[in-house]
This record gives sequence, structure tokens and C-alpha cells, in this order.
Amino acid sequence: MSTNIFLLFAVLSAISVASANVANFKKCDEGNMCEISEVRIEPCSNPKKCLLKKGATSTISFDFTPKFSSDKMLTGLFWASDTGDVAFPELEKANACEFTTCPLEADKQNRLDYGLVLGKKLPNGMFDIKWKLWNPDNEKENCCFLAKIELRKYWWIEHEAEYMAIDEIRHMRPASACILKILICEGRTTVPFIICILKTMDVRFFILFAFYVCVNCEYVSRKFCKDVHPKKCSIHSVKLDPCPDGPGFCLIRRDMPYSLAFDFTPHFEADKLKFSIFSDETNSGTFNGIVTPPVDACEYHSCPLEDDVRQVFDIDFEYTRKAHGKFPIEMRLWNAKDETEVCCFTFNVQMLK
Repeated sequence: MSTNIFLLFAVLSAISVASANVANFKKCDEGNMCEISEVRIEPCSNPKKCLLKKGATSTISFDFTPKFSSDKMLTGLFWASDTGDVAFPELEKANACEFTTCPLEADKQNRLDYGLVLGKKLPNGMFDIKWKLWNPDNEKENCCFLAKIELRKYWWIEHEAEYMAIDEIRHMRPASACILKILICEGRTTVPFIICILKTMDVRFFILFAFYVCVNCEYVSRKFCKDVHPKKCSIHSVKLDPCPDGPGFCLIRRDMPYSLAFDFTPHFEADKLKFSIFSDETNSGTFNGIVTPPVDACEYHSCPLEDDVRQVFDIDFEYTRKAHGKFPIEMRLWNAKDETEVCCFTFNVQMLK
């Protein structure tokens, strides 16, 4: 019996890994002369929204059957924004025959493969991407699909597939769960064995703990905002990059890019979120200096926000205001429908000339 269970777990694990990079997609309005059967994005463990790491190479491939024939094709990758398509400079009107078989034959399945390096300066957040393949002599002859991605900068995204699988089986019987965790994390010396030892712990907590222990972080000391009830949100840690002088305060320069990340557990739910950064350059207790005006936080973080679920919010910003000396800045993340439901903290910075 135990052998059969082990084999079953092995098969289930193999199936999970094999299908991990298949992404959800939908056809474009203009894509009506082509059938797309499958889209694969690597890495991608969540088919609804593929998490990709900035500065790393991601691969996109898809199987398609054109209803037309052509001996030459162009291809392009676009951000499908609300105001119109924005092309990726590296792949705007590329020769598609370098990535798929040409000439294309009508009603014959084909495959396109492409490796894309995501720039480190791209913004964090969720985006709808559009991939288009078309005949330059007749643009109505095209294949086109939309998929959703989320860009982040942290190394743990590379291992999200393993962590998600572990999290999904955390309710199994301990012995069975331990076997499957080892199968999923085979080759990783720390995660599977420590999790088996600590199998009574919440797996999400362990993941966050491992992340913060292993990464060379620039932590900062923070305080709760005075006008916010601390029971609305738990702030576990705050990181500013770069900040080699922390944790007491961070030396920052005007117009220099910074990345802020904080580990928190909200004690409220929200379909829509807002985020802002303000400064108190006069140290008067009034945070009226606008660093980042209120923005739609769902562009940088997964929404809806779930109650009592530990997570990480990160965003890039620049301090463009003329200021000098040491003063606090305030980070505020709140429910757009109820401003009393808020996560808010401050930390000190020293502005360099």
C-alpha cells in the first residue's frame, strides 16, 4: 500500500511540473484567422497570472494553426494598456521566421518559441501582454492572444512553483505531505527537509521566514502611523533598496531610484487599494510633502486583498522633492472604499545634497 501511495504521489508531482508553465490566454479581437491551442510561459506556476522576475530571461511559446499560408511573417510583443498597445522595443516588428517554421501552411499546426530578457527598470505590477504574429503583406492574416503577467524583482519568484505546490498540500497528513514535498523540492537541500521537520508550522510563514533570512536585506526601523489603529494591519519588516546605512535611517539622494518592500498581514479585505508616500521634511508631525501621490495599488500588487493573509508589497519610487536633513517619510496602503482600513508606517531618512 505504501509503495502505491508513493508512486501515486510521484505521478501527481510529474503531472504538476509538466503543466506548471501553461498560461491562461484569450484571443485578441483582431485575431480571427488563427487557432491558438496552448500558450506556455516559463516560469509560470499560476496560469491566471504568471510571475516573472525583472532582469531575468523568460520564455514564451505557443502552438497555433493558421488559416492562411505565407512565406514571410512578422511578430511583436506589446503591453495592452488602456490607452493603446505599447510595443516592447526588443520585439516590435521582428522576423518571425527566426522563431518558427516558414513558410506557414494553412491548417497546419506550428509553434513559436522566444526568449525575452525583462529589463530591471521595468515597473513592478500586473500587465496584460499581447503577442501578435502577422503577414506583412496582409495584416488581417494574423495570430494574436492576450495573457496576464506580474513583474517582480525578487529571487523567490524563481521557486514559486515549488512553494505554491507545497502550500497547496499543507493540509495533507504529515507523512504523505512530507514525501510529496521532498519530491517537489528534489535537489534543493534546505526547503524540503526543514519543512518536514517543521511540518506543524504554517508553510507560508516558513517561506517568508526563509526569504528574509537568506536575502541580504537593507532593513529599516519603522513605526506605526499615529493616526492609524495598529490592529488593522501587522507590519513584519520593511526593506529599502539601496540602504546600506540602515536600520536606524537611510541615506537617500534626490532623483535616485529606490525600491521599497514591506512584509505585512492586513486584517481587512479590499477589492481596490490605494498607496501613497508622504514626507515630513519639517519634523512637525504633518506629512504634507507628496513623494508619491495616491496611486492604484492593484497595479503593483495582487487584488483583491485577503484578510489575515501574509504577503509582500513592493514598489519603486524616486524622491524628487528639494529637501535636506533628517526626517521621516510615511508609507500608506489602504482600502479605496474605506480609508480606516489601512496599513501605515514611517521610517527616517537622511537627505543628501
